[in-house]
Amino acid sequence: MEVHHHPNVEKKSFKEYFLEFLMIFLAVTMGFFAENIREHFSDKTKEKEFIVSLKEDLISDTTQLHSLLPVSDTIYEKLDSLYLLMQAAGKGEPYDIHKLYYMNFTYGFGLFVFVPNNRTISQIKNTGGFSLIKNKACRDSITIYDNFNESDIKLNSAAYSDWMNDLNKMSQKIFYYDQVKTFAHSFNQYNFFLNDSLQLKLVNNDKLLLIEYANKVRSLMMMFNILIETERRQFESGMIFLAVTMGFFAESLREYVSEHKHAKEYAQSMINDLTNDTADLKTYIRYTSKAAGYIDTLSKLLSTGDVKQVPTGKLYWYGLWGGANGGFVPHDATFHQMESSGTLRYFTNASLNSDVANYNQLCRTWQKKTDADLGIYIEVRKARAKIFEFKYNEITNNIYQAGKASSNRALIDSFMKTNPPLLTYDKTLFNEYLEMIRSRFIHLQIDAAKNLLQHATSLIEKLEREYHLSQEK
Repeated sequence: MEVHHHPNVEKKSFKEYFLEFLMIFLAVTMGFFAENIREHFSDKTKEKEFIVSLKEDLISDTTQLHSLLPVSDTIYEKLDSLYLLMQAAGKGEPYDIHKLYYMNFTYGFGLFVFVPNNRTISQIKNTGGFSLIKNKACRDSITIYDNFNESDIKLNSAAYSDWMNDLNKMSQKIFYYDQVKTFAHSFNQYNFFLNDSLQLKLVNNDKLLLIEYANKVRSLMMMFNILIETERRQFESGMIFLAVTMGFFAESLREYVSEHKHAKEYAQSMINDLTNDTADLKTYIRYTSKAAGYIDTLSKLLSTGDVKQVPTGKLYWYGLWGGANGGFVPHDATFHQMESSGTLRYFTNASLNSDVANYNQLCRTWQKKTDADLGIYIEVRKARAKIFEFKYNEITNNIYQAGKASSNRALIDSFMKTNPPLLTYDKTLFNEYLEMIRSRFIHLQIDAAKNLLQHATSLIEKLEREYHLSQEK
């Protein structure tokens, strides 16, 4: 019978088992604490970055409000003068028509509203960053300031804008627009109206209409007064918020480690999007600048002499461009992917992150303006259809397409010497068409596109420099 002998194994004491357990427990615990400390420092760094960026936004907001409030007070006073002049005109009393024209076009449509810089607050909300801001006073201040922007400021600005647009429509029934090319960008732009030698009159002298317009000016003043007071309260709120933020921002900033590999991949993808944007923007600027030049020519043709003496081929050619629509849609897939996944934090360079946010904000503003222009664009086409026959508009467009393909300018010049029939020579309809075109602010759209192009080009250079991508193309 085979017998198995087991070796003698010395039994461990309770103390030895306890020491082994203690060593394992300490190792796991220290690893846990190390991870928590790493996350704490990382969160603390992000928190401070948010505060720095908020401080920059607040300085921008308070500077804007500081400049805006005195201008708003001036406009309010001038609107009162416009109201008194319209009252006099409506009652048949003596009034200075040159001053009336000057006041109406300089101050009647000046939309000076506060636009808060919400890039950092939007970033905080989109990435769940409120949990990183531990200081309760600072967190509460951010919430109060943001709520005020989203409620009082936004609602009052929208209401004022609606009243102003309503006033603009009614103005077209009273004033001639043949001397007006664009809304005033400065208070002395329409000084020429004050020249006594300029022959001015009203389109309509109906007393009830003039009194109604005066009352609308007074209503606009009431809305504007509410807006001014709201902006004044926001200025005070911004100063308090800035004081809280600056107090919190007493500590020095730490450098933190980036997710460099992923950041580099996102940077390359964003560069691809921006490259597409720059190509599309250049095309848009070329096309829309051409349209703006032709529209200016149409305006000159209609404001000098008898329109019946102008070959209708010219009117069809230049009139076609009032309905020009170049169209630009930003390529923002990479940004939205990073925004929704919270990976914008991978771009750890604060200046670069700010530029990305600024460009996105410009793109969103562009999209909002494009959406708003759609209604005006449709009205422009309706106004054009009252003057120009569709069949000849189509021929004009075909000539443009053919000339674009072959660079054959002679084809266009030949058409402009012809005289296809118009639906009407009614000056009022021509005036309405020009006014609707002017309401599209095409020159401002071109400026906005150039600004976008400049930012996109600059952002490409910064991304390439930050992540050393230029040499890897």
